[in-house]
Amino acid sequence: VHETSRLLLNESEQASLNYYLAEYEKGTISVQGLVQALLELLNTGAKYTLLSEIRTLLNSTDLNIFDELLVRRHKEKSL
Repeated sequence: VHETSRLLLNESEQASLNYYLAEYEKGTISVQGLVQALLELLNTGAKYTLLSEIRTLLNSTDLNIFDELLVRRHKEKSL
């Protein structure tokens, strides 16, 4: 994730991504909060591809919620 993010994100965006991932890991923010922050941060098609790599870092118990939120967002954008 970190290697790909260096290619796609500027320094400020990388810092934000690292912050949100660290907060999620500590349990300070929920997977819902993480997804909301990521969708604002990863606002281009290329950046959006980072989500598949970020998914590998999530707790297994959060994967279904993560996937559902992304599907919902995709459907909203398609309307």
